[in-house]
Amino acid sequence: MKIPFFKKASILVTFLTFLNLLSLIDATILAIDYGKGFSKSSIIGAANPLDIVLSQDSKRKDVTGIMLRPDNKLESIERSYGSNLLNFQLRFPEYVVLGLKSLIGKTKITDIFSDFNSGLQTLYDDDVIKIDIGTKHKYSVEELVAMDFNHIIANAQQQFPNNKKVVLNGVNNQINDLVLSVPNYYKQKERLMLHDIVEISDFDRSLGYVDDNLATGISYIAKNYFKLESDVKTHFIVYDMGQESLKTSLFTAFKNSSALLNKDEVVDLTIELNGYGYDKSLGGDHITNDLKNLLINKFLDKNSNYKKNQLLSNSKFLNKIIQTAEKCKLVLSANSDYKIFVESIIDDVNFKSVISRKEFEDLVMKNYKDRILQPLVDVFTTSESIFNQQNVSLANISSIILTGGSTRIPFVQQVLVDYLGNDYYELLSKSVNSDESVTSGLAIRGVKLENSFKFKQNINVVDKLIYNYTLTANENTAIDVFSAGDSYPIKKMLNFSLDSFENDKEVSLILAEDNESFVEYIFKLNNVKKCDFDDAAVNVTVSIGNKKNFAIDKVESVCNGTASKISTLTINKYLGRQPLTKSEIRASKKHIKLLNEKDEQKILLTEALNLFESSLYEQRSFLEDVESNELPEELIETLQTCIGEYIEWLDYDSDGCTLQDIETKHLDISHQVSNIKNYQKSLTTSLDLNEFNSIFENITSWLEDLEALDDFYLAAVLNKTEKFTELNISESVLDVYNGTPLTKRLSLQNQTFVREIAELKEDFIPKLSLLLANFEKEDRLAKFELKLEFLNHLELMDEMLSFHEELFKYRYKFLEASIAKKQRLLLRQYEKSKLEKIKELGLKDKDGNLVEEVMEKAHKRAEAREKEDEDNFLRNTEDYIPNDDKEVVEDSKNHQSVEEELELDEL
Repeated sequence: MKIPFFKKASILVTFLTFLNLLSLIDATILAIDYGKGFSKSSIIGAANPLDIVLSQDSKRKDVTGIMLRPDNKLESIERSYGSNLLNFQLRFPEYVVLGLKSLIGKTKITDIFSDFNSGLQTLYDDDVIKIDIGTKHKYSVEELVAMDFNHIIANAQQQFPNNKKVVLNGVNNQINDLVLSVPNYYKQKERLMLHDIVEISDFDRSLGYVDDNLATGISYIAKNYFKLESDVKTHFIVYDMGQESLKTSLFTAFKNSSALLNKDEVVDLTIELNGYGYDKSLGGDHITNDLKNLLINKFLDKNSNYKKNQLLSNSKFLNKIIQTAEKCKLVLSANSDYKIFVESIIDDVNFKSVISRKEFEDLVMKNYKDRILQPLVDVFTTSESIFNQQNVSLANISSIILTGGSTRIPFVQQVLVDYLGNDYYELLSKSVNSDESVTSGLAIRGVKLENSFKFKQNINVVDKLIYNYTLTANENTAIDVFSAGDSYPIKKMLNFSLDSFENDKEVSLILAEDNESFVEYIFKLNNVKKCDFDDAAVNVTVSIGNKKNFAIDKVESVCNGTASKISTLTINKYLGRQPLTKSEIRASKKHIKLLNEKDEQKILLTEALNLFESSLYEQRSFLEDVESNELPEELIETLQTCIGEYIEWLDYDSDGCTLQDIETKHLDISHQVSNIKNYQKSLTTSLDLNEFNSIFENITSWLEDLEALDDFYLAAVLNKTEKFTELNISESVLDVYNGTPLTKRLSLQNQTFVREIAELKEDFIPKLSLLLANFEKEDRLAKFELKLEFLNHLELMDEMLSFHEELFKYRYKFLEASIAKKQRLLLRQYEKSKLEKIKELGLKDKDGNLVEEVMEKAHKRAEAREKEDEDNFLRNTEDYIPNDDKEVVEDSKNHQSVEEELELDEL
């Protein structure tokens, strides 16, 4: 088949544009270490070095969570983030959500989440956790985390405002590439939920999910590469005890002295995972929670009139005692005792007590001794049994890197020292910054995944699976696909004989991770030709990518050595937690966008109120300096009265006002001040006949120039008449030009423009003519008022000329777009006529797909892009109604790629 020239040219331009822009990309990556208690983030780009993103209060880490509090006056939601959340939780416990990470992948609220969010109302909707703040909309975990991500993005954009990325549509967007830390023990349900969260947030894409410990390991070797011996394997362990969990990883680092380096690289390094151990339910928060119970008992010992159930049902008391326990834990990490004093912990009762480190360790920490040690033991066990590393022991370890806030607890360190003994306790290393090591390593890893610029060390990663993955076809025996210890990304093709499916018309393929089934695919055998050859088969290609998601890439029927892709492969259902649907993701994005817009309106409203208040006091000072004896009393009195009324309005009646209310009042004051200033100018200006004759000539000349411009613009528009006739466009050129949908701004300006012209022609010029005819009889005040009116018109006249030109260009652009749209329609009609001939021939491409289907998909993508372009043009116009076909547009965007365009060229 021969592709028409215009289509080939389009494909070539798309491909060359893609290649050229690759060299222009100034990629900016945001790395987020999203912890249960705190979040840390860093940024890195081709134009800027690795740097930490600070919180809004200039701290290097931020509290994870969000407050959503209904604002009934403004009918909106007040949102807050960061360190303020801890104070807000004590005042508004029903509106603050902390520790969102512990809900990722969950279908039920965990006990530890409830303990740290006392007072929060939750509900379940088809096994989906939602937060109820008393509004109609109930907030899903995905929406809450996405809003927290957006807050982190906003901090990064505020701190690094010049970090932009050139994307293929030529628009400069701010930070949009994400690399996110996740525990290696996360399963498919957690990772799929993270995917939904990224979809809802302001990120364009996620480069991948990186294990926390791996990120720490990358950061460690990046800073200490010069200490590594070349061409020798070095083993080290990362021991990470955070607020939610305990994880240990054994890594092997290798510095390759013979590697070919780029001119901007200093060394070639490899880091490989070779051991893993974890405890998902042992972290700093579990220790804090136990310490909380100890403090409650101490409170009851001194306040016997309270019952324990009474305290446990008081959310404000519980939140205060939790925050006290957390502070106590931190203080006892450095001091031998902590003096507790909490004012009005409940019913105006103060809480005073003392707790020693020994008491804390004997009553709380001793219960965790074995669990603190077990993951370190497991890392050596798995190193041999899963990762096939023989004879790796403490003698081979160069360092055990302590990271995570809970490793600062002396008892934790002492348990490790006791295990290591005198020979190896010096292996414990506290040199890594536990607050920044993960996010720094994430950013370095993101550079490799982004692959559009280089980091000074070329760090290659060999990451490995810790679970087994199986596939079951039609309820037969599960087939081992990938095993714990396999490195990924990884892909494999499984071969099934057609006879194994017997006479089934539909085949079910169930994927499982760690013996837990999570998704069922189905495909139909209706169109698969069962041939007589022994090699008749079905090939199933499965893979695990950078995000560690186990999925089926494609299914092919094989007959006589020829493979044909089966197009009926679909996901039938998820066996467990369901990911969000596309419509649910769009609804969440829309709701968050609405909240963002209302927040922006509140910010603008607050700024406008402050500016208006400042202006009122400025004008009051102006009046005090004015020589009132030179001015008409009514001008002074009117302005004084207005200022007083508007100041009172600001104090008592401005709640619920709109920007338009403020603007109207601001314009009123500005107009009155302008009148006074113009009157002052008139006192030093002669109001003689020559001056008013000059005004008349100025106005009439301006109107003549405007008419000349109208004639010029009209000629340019009518020049397109022949093109309209050639393309058989039913509407006239003038109808299309004059009917151009205008943006709200242009529409308002056009109304002002029309009104101004009418006032000049129908009101001002007749009054000016009458004044000139009776000039000697008119008093000075009447002359001044007319001159003042002219000065007000003069302010608008220059603006209106430039607006008139802008309006012409906007309408003319729409006119040309209408012509281009008709031309594209004719080209598609031509293509469709060619498609009918192709259907008769039944041509197929190299993958066995019908050419007609490929071309139809290309047509649909083109039509969807046109609809989207038109929708984007009309989005800000008056009476805008979104395309009903939005889902088709978004789906086409998701599936569009340069490879698909090139596929058509290969036919």
